[in-house]
Amino acid sequence: LFLTLVDSKSLAHGTPPDENYARELMQLFTVGLFELNLDGTMQRDARGEPIATYETLAIMSFARSWTGMSRQQPRSNIELSEDGSSVNNVDPMRIVSTWRDALPKMNLHHGYMGDHVPLCSDLPPRVARRAAQDEPAPRVHGRPRAALLRLAAAPLPAPRREVALIGHSAAAALTSDPPSIASAPNASLTLSKSSLLFERLCAAGDASGAAGAACTFPSEVIIDANLACSGDECGVATVRTVRVQSESETVYYEYMRPACVHLAFYNDAATIRTAGGVWPPEIGASTMCADPLSE
Repeated sequence: LFLTLVDSKSLAHGTPPDENYARELMQLFTVGLFELNLDGTMQRDARGEPIATYETLAIMSFARSWTGMSRQQPRSNIELSEDGSSVNNVDPMRIVSTWRDALPKMNLHHGYMGDHVPLCSDLPPRVARRAAQDEPAPRVHGRPRAALLRLAAAPLPAPRREVALIGHSAAAALTSDPPSIASAPNASLTLSKSSLLFERLCAAGDASGAAGAACTFPSEVIIDANLACSGDECGVATVRTVRVQSESETVYYEYMRPACVHLAFYNDAATIRTAGGVWPPEIGASTMCADPLSE
């Protein structure tokens, strides 16, 4: 019942997004049907009627927020469901970007989803390789200018630089790229063994720190300091997956960018295309409009 958001798509795919999960999440698990006072009694309007916490428009808006999520591929070490199917209800769902609703979405307080979250265009250049403590305080989306300056001047939580082990496949696990991109020869960045990032991801050495030990490949790595680039790393602005090859094994890590907000409308839009003029056929267009301030 509550997983009907799986494979929900934007209206651009022909049907409205599934509204069930958005409705049940509010009604049963969060705000409930009516506004409450601190003592638990219902708030009432001037006519004495209970004040509803949300309306149908809010359900429709929240439903658009849950588009583009799909299950991971089945794997053999998960038991079959009661009906005998091998669906994967264990791993975190992946995001299919072409299914996502990209337009602004209202919240319950006449603001927008993403208010108080930094703009993607304000993330520093080459964000994948910068230390959190060296970043300028980002602007906060959706706030009046006076409040914006106050929030920007206050200490903000440092965005995490995080990479997660995805195993022996180069395909990203938390996002879903079009096949023509995922299978491209340069889809993953191969790290040099002299790279400081390679050193962090390999994590060679045993508990005593012995040199020359095999890579341990931790499942999650948080980069908390600037790392000098090496080789091909110096020529990229950001990465999706990186290839780490030891003497005996090759594994891939997926980079998870800090949470940020892309504006639906922006100034000085740029037209972009892939290098060499090869455009993924799954997108259905030869060019794309993009914010030049965002990577």
